[in-house]
Amino acid sequence: MQWVAESNRLHEQMNKLRYRDFFLIREAGRRLAEARHAELTKLAIKETPERDRLGLDVRRFPRVDGSTSTRPLAALIDLAPTH
Repeated sequence: MQWVAESNRLHEQMNKLRYRDFFLIREAGRRLAEARHAELTKLAIKETPERDRLGLDVRRFPRVDGSTSTRPLAALIDLAPTH
């Protein structure tokens, strides 16, 4: 049964590599998202009379799903001053 032991050893080694890759990819994605958020922060409009007129601020921001496509909108509204 030496082949079973060798198969188990290789299986464990593959699992370690999968976990390492998972964490590396997750970290790279986190860094990309933070970099993009920083870019959007620079584009945020400081004076937003239209937003104020509509009553959109961080306290009254409408509920949206957790899709990453809504992140820029949330970032821009979150950074605008509230009155």
